[in-house]
Amino acid sequence: MFGLDHLRDDMLQFYTEYGIKGYVLKCDITKFFYTIDHKILKDIIRKYFSDEDILWLCDLFIDSIKEDIGIPLGNQISQVFALMYLDGLDHLITEKLQIKYYGRYMDDFYLIHEDKKYLEYCLAVIQNYIHSLKLTLNGETQIIPFKNGINFLGFHTYVTRDGKAIRKLKGENKRKIKKRLLKNSELVKSGRMTKEKFYESYNSWRNHASHGNCVKLIHQMDNYVAKLAP
Repeated sequence: MFGLDHLRDDMLQFYTEYGIKGYVLKCDITKFFYTIDHKILKDIIRKYFSDEDILWLCDLFIDSIKEDIGIPLGNQISQVFALMYLDGLDHLITEKLQIKYYGRYMDDFYLIHEDKKYLEYCLAVIQNYIHSLKLTLNGETQIIPFKNGINFLGFHTYVTRDGKAIRKLKGENKRKIKKRLLKNSELVKSGRMTKEKFYESYNSWRNHASHGNCVKLIHQMDNYVAKLAP
């Protein structure tokens, strides 16, 4: 599972080889955690473990969910299961399709290649594999020019013509944080949220934004928070 730094390195290395020419296949899975099939998950787990006690514990957790599909979000065990569920996809892309520039974080992943036609072929292969897991790719899946950059983990990352990697927060993220701050400030004023919780929430966003080229934006948001003064 790879993050933003891996994406930046992939983009810079690709730029070194091909410049801004090339394409990106950006994929996202529809409601991934909620559509994981229990039977398929159990079969995959058995490829990794043979100890009966471990298998019993895994089955106990999976069977605790009433439906036959889906695992809860935010649970550490769920995150491990989610990684295992798509491990075969990683091997398919890097070994069979031999994609050099590839990264995935849970159900959000990208492939970078110089040939658009080959990425179209990769997409067809990936769709077949995803369907075998009873999953589907959502409407955000598309092939875009490398020069347009990649939306990944809340940031838009692109490489300039002179070879610099720039990472900016998506506009949607900016609107959401301002809306959340305004709502939380009202909660503080009404006594339904503490000041500590307000700043804890804001500092969490601030730390996330600091991973991008967002010095000006963070300064603007600091001023916005100061005006709210909960």
